[in-house]
Amino acid sequence: MAVFTPICFSCKIDSKGRITIPSEIRDRSGREPGDEIRVSVENCRIRREEASSFEEAKAFIDGFSAVESFPFDGEQVEVVLRG
Repeated sequence: MAVFTPICFSCKIDSKGRITIPSEIRDRSGREPGDEIRVSVENCRIRREEASSFEEAKAFIDGFSAVESFPFDGEQVEVVLRG
């Protein structure tokens, strides 16, 4: 019997529409170049907002429920919401 554990990570889409799976995830899952993977997008929404501080970014996300993650790069907060 196979057991599947959900793994969440953030990545960027490059100019050709490609994403890179972080090396830690590839290493832990034993993935090699050329391996095929299955990607599924669950019911989620992404919201972005400009923010000048972490406190401002945190205030933006306080109004949402079911926040999965909220990366903040010092300028923009991205909120991933589970639906």
